[in-house]
Amino acid sequence: MGLQKELFMRQTENENLINNSTSNLEPGHNQLVDQIVTVDKVKKVLEKTIGKKGIGPGEIDHLANYLMNFFGYGEYVIDNVLSSEDRDVFYMLEEEGILKTSREEINLLKGKVWRIHYWILRKREILQQANEEEKVESPEEDFSIYKEIGDEAWSRG
Repeated sequence: MGLQKELFMRQTENENLINNSTSNLEPGHNQLVDQIVTVDKVKKVLEKTIGKKGIGPGEIDHLANYLMNFFGYGEYVIDNVLSSEDRDVFYMLEEEGILKTSREEINLLKGKVWRIHYWILRKREILQQANEEEKVESPEEDFSIYKEIGDEAWSRG
């Protein structure tokens, strides 16, 4: 019973650390913190990241729902609840910048160290990417540098 109480207290402390870690960030950040990461926003980010690697829209929809089923309205998941297949998917999403990991070490009364690994939803990055518009460059912009070069540079001589 003592171990469960200690783990619960540590988990509560970790939640407070995660929630309070955004107070020292740049202006405008709190607007993102107050927003909720929805399945649609995760889909947008997945389309911008893994969608460009050939993953189809159906698979992106499935992956967004799959991910949000773990997190719901929370910001982190304890690694112990994941199967090895889930963990593989989470590592892939970590590479794409959607998730990050954290760990906590607790010294138990018997002198052992208890390690808790967390997967944290990168809420700020997801919301930024989901809210930014795709920049579409016109062909005019691509060749605008040539307009800056004088006519003498183009002559052979």
